[in-house]
Formats: sequence, C-alpha cells, structure tokens
Amino acid sequence: MKIGPIILLVQLITIPQIKCYIIPQTFRLFHITNSQSNTKRHQVLTPLSSEPSASSSSTPSGGKRKTRTTPKRKTSDISLLKKRSNDLLRLTQLPEVTSQTHPPKIKINKRNFNWLIDAWAFSGHPDAAQYALSLLQRMESHPLITPDVRSYTKVINALSRSRLPTAGDKAEEILERMNELSSGANPSAKPNTYTYTGVIEAWSNSGRGVEGAQRAEALSKKMVALSQEKGEDVKPTARSFNAVISAWAKSRGAEDSAQRAEDTLEIMEELYARGDNPDVKPNVFNYNAVMSAWSNSGEGASAADHIEGIFERMKDLYEKGDEGLKPTSASYNTVISAWAKVGNAARAEELLWEMENEFERTGDKTVEPNLKTFNSVINAWAKSRDVNAAYRAEQILTNMTSISATNPSLTPDVTSFSTVINAWARSHNYAKADRARNILRQMQLSPIKPNTIIFNSVMNACAFTVGDEAEQSRAMEIAHETYMELEDSPYGTPDEITFGTFLKVCSNQMPDNESRQRVVHLVFKKCCNGGMVGDLVLQQVKVLADDNLFWTLMDTHVNHKNRKDVTIADLPREW
Repeated sequence: MKIGPIILLVQLITIPQIKCYIIPQTFRLFHITNSQSNTKRHQVLTPLSSEPSASSSSTPSGGKRKTRTTPKRKTSDISLLKKRSNDLLRLTQLPEVTSQTHPPKIKINKRNFNWLIDAWAFSGHPDAAQYALSLLQRMESHPLITPDVRSYTKVINALSRSRLPTAGDKAEEILERMNELSSGANPSAKPNTYTYTGVIEAWSNSGRGVEGAQRAEALSKKMVALSQEKGEDVKPTARSFNAVISAWAKSRGAEDSAQRAEDTLEIMEELYARGDNPDVKPNVFNYNAVMSAWSNSGEGASAADHIEGIFERMKDLYEKGDEGLKPTSASYNTVISAWAKVGNAARAEELLWEMENEFERTGDKTVEPNLKTFNSVINAWAKSRDVNAAYRAEQILTNMTSISATNPSLTPDVTSFSTVINAWARSHNYAKADRARNILRQMQLSPIKPNTIIFNSVMNACAFTVGDEAEQSRAMEIAHETYMELEDSPYGTPDEITFGTFLKVCSNQMPDNESRQRVVHLVFKKCCNGGMVGDLVLQQVKVLADDNLFWTLMDTHVNHKNRKDVTIADLPREW
C-alpha cells in the first residue's frame, strides 16, 4: 500500500521520536569533487565554451604623492585636541591678549590655528567641522592673526570630511568669502585648486543627491573657466572631476545621472587631449566611478552595456600603454555585478575567468578575484534561467572552498552558501531539496555556521520542489527534518519566515485532506506560542485552512464574517 506525502507528519510534530515512513525512491546522486589544495585555481572551475580611495593617496591630479606629514603632537586623543582648541579659543577671546603680553602654553599664531584645524579635519570626530569653523572665526576676528588660503582650505576639508548635509553650503560660503577678501583686504586668501576641489568634495559628500551633484558640476566648470584666465592658481584635476562623478553616482534622483557622470569623464578626456594640463588625465578611479554611476542607475541591461563599454575602453587604453588605466578588482567587480543583475551569468563567469588568468599570469594582487567577485558570479547564476544554473553556482562554491585552503580570504561566507541554496530553490532540477540540504551540511562543516535564514532557504527549496509523489514525499521529509534541526540547534530559532515557509511546503507537497488540516492546526499553534504569527503565516493559513479550522484557530479574537478581511491587527499581540 502506498503511503502519501503526509508521511505521518502529524505524529512527527507532536511526538518527534516517532520515525517517518519514506516512500522507496531512486534518484540520481550528484557528486562534487573537491580539488587538491595544490591544484591551480583555474583548473577547479570548468570554463564555459580593496581598492584605495581616490582621495586618500593621491594629489588633486590623482597622481601619487608623498605620505602626508602629520603633526608630531598627538592628535588621536580627542580630549587633548579639544583641550588645546578650547585653550586657544579662550586665550584669544580678548583681542589684546597676544603671545607677547601673556605668554600661554600654546603660542598664539597662525601656525597653531592651522595645525589644530588640520587635526580636526582628520580626526573623524562628529564635532570636527564645528571646531574647525570656530577656530577660523576666531582667526578672522583677531587683529593680529590673518587666515590665509591654507587656513580656509583646511576648514573646507573638515566640512567635506564631516559629510554633513550642510557641508556643501558652508564650504561654498567660505569660498565666496575668500574670493571677496582676496580682491581687497586679504590677498593671501585667494582660492586655489585645492580650495575648489575641497568645496566640490563637500557637495559630493553631503548626501544632497541631485542638488549636490549639480553644484559640484557647476564648480568644476568654473574651475575649467578659471584655468584659462591669467593669474589664476586654479585648474581642474582628476581628483576634482572624480568628486563630480562620484556625486552623480550617488545622486540616483535624476534620470540622466549616470550619463552626466560619463559626460564628465569625456570632458576630462578632451581636456587631457589638449596637452596643456596633465593633472586632468583620467585614472582608474575615474573610470570605476563612472561604471559605479551606471551600476546605481537602475537601467538594467542598458546600464550593463554602458559599463561593459567603459570597461573595454579602459582595457584598450591600458593595452596601448596607459599604465594608470589597468583594470582593478573593483573594475571587474562592477562589470560582473552589472551582468549579474540582469542574469547574464555566462558573461559574469567569463570575466571571473579573465581575472583568474590575469592573476595567475602576473601575480598582481590588484586584479585578484575576491569574495565579492565570487559571490557576484554565484548570484548571477542564481538569477539566470539557465537549466544548469544551480550546478554552475555550486561549482563556483566548490572552487572557493578549494582556494580558501591556501587563501582564507576566499572562505565562502553566509552569502555564498545562501545564494547557492537559493539557486537550487529556483531551479527545476530533480532532487533539488536534497541538493539544498547538502549545501547546508557543507556549511555546517565549514568555519562559517548557518543561521535561521539558511534553514529557511532549504525549506523554501522543499516548498517549490516539483515531481512525482516520491519526490514530494522526500521534500516534505527534508522540510520537517530541517525545521526540527533548527528548533534544536545552536544556530538560531524558528521565526515567522520559518513557519510561513513550512506552511508553504504543506500547501505545495501535501494533498488537501483531513491530515493536512491537522498539520496546519498544530503548526499555527506552535507559531502562536512562539509569538511568530506575521503576515506570511496568516496568508498561508487563509489558503490552507478550511472554514471550520480557520475560525477555530481565530477563536473569539476575530469578528469578521469574511476571512479575507482578517489582518494581523485583529490578532492578539502575544501571537
């Protein structure tokens, strides 16, 4: 006599020690063979037939510069920095007090004011910009201390690094004041390239979206105009343009934000081609920023095409001798991620292979695939509709595990495992519930342990298993075992998604009969006792429970005549 896919689930839930009866079944086993740790990386996969910021290690032109010389005094101690700033502000509160009339511990001169402002700019403290502004205001009001272009520019840098919404406004106000002062009372306050770059970066970092990007772009155009005037110490640089590109990349509020970023890059290329300003030469950071702008644009396949085009242009220039445009891991990751978003897994994996081969050939760490690279390609396969998508995703996970034996930085993380499980859940392959649980077993043996989300993902694979009665029965069994394991494990506890997904398994894998109603009853009561009833659980109960069971479960808490009208708000808070 055949045993249906219920497999005595009611008894299993109430009396876990009773074993279930499984329909004898035969299914194909898929074995994944791990390569030896000394196998070359590129031999593990079967091919298809922390980049530094632009502002931290570069000059305004984007080129290399010497390590910044920090003050010898200790600035990492914020309390000391506050004390020295407050002491200097207190000592200069009265205009007649000078180092000559009242020798203090700190000399009252422009050098010390500039030193403290600079220290605040690099302190990372939330009040840094306000302290820098207070010090500048005191310099401006003191009769014997005149701030110069360095003083003002350091304050602008403090504002830029603050990332405050008002940073752009305040920085530009200072710039306007500098222009006014330099044409009259204080010629030493005349803005230079660093000043304008700082204001552009303040707008870029302000989080003001399209407005910030528009102001940054307008200032960069002003720099271009000033560079053509005699007597001006202002010229656009790769760094200043990068801030504009970054502002557009982060704006996301304008339909043409990515195109505006790319237009800025083209302006840089045109200016550099003139030959009179080498500091405007586009670098890898600029190209990466434009690709990032397209990645954030939400334009799908069109964005991926643009990113690919920019990437190929960068590669072509590098191959023609431009060493500054060698694609980095960040470059590749942006392109791979773009193709992953639109499900072009074949191209994403091809780029991974390209990175692998380049790293094997040169040993250049800047192009070495990292965890993000592998996870992006796995995600690309998970989102694709290829019939072999889940197998490809799992193969890449196997590759990562092999490489991590000699390179721990590539140890698969929670994202790696969960994405492969989701790839199996989305597939139409036979025995996908088993394959999903096998990934869970691999994870339990790895340094990274599973969490509730991983267990839920395995049950999700069970919920969408298709096949004959034996396959359904197997999916039901795995779902139940996974739930029981989570309940007794140190990895997490069942949540609303757990119960909702388990009910979905019951809906898809059990026939609509009295036994299923008993299972729904028991699961819902467990869920109520744990305080885990949410929209997903209520939705599944509405689908699964007959009228008699539904209103029994709702008890006297719901007075609606139509079950469709029942919401979470109608249920007791303790549920």
